[in-house]
Amino acid sequence: VLNIRVALVGLEVWSDADKCAVTQDPFTTLHEFLDWRKLKLLPHRPHDNAQLI
Repeated sequence: VLNIRVALVGLEVWSDADKCAVTQDPFTTLHEFLDWRKLKLLPHRPHDNAQLI
């Protein structure tokens, strides 16, 4: 047993437009998301993990 707790400390909802391209190719979508995360999200809100759902 590791006895680890995970806390959600932030949530961003894209209601006006996608912040990165979401395509039929999952690898392209992943790279677009990683670029957005590195250039926009990390400087604004430092974090350890981000999920695109």
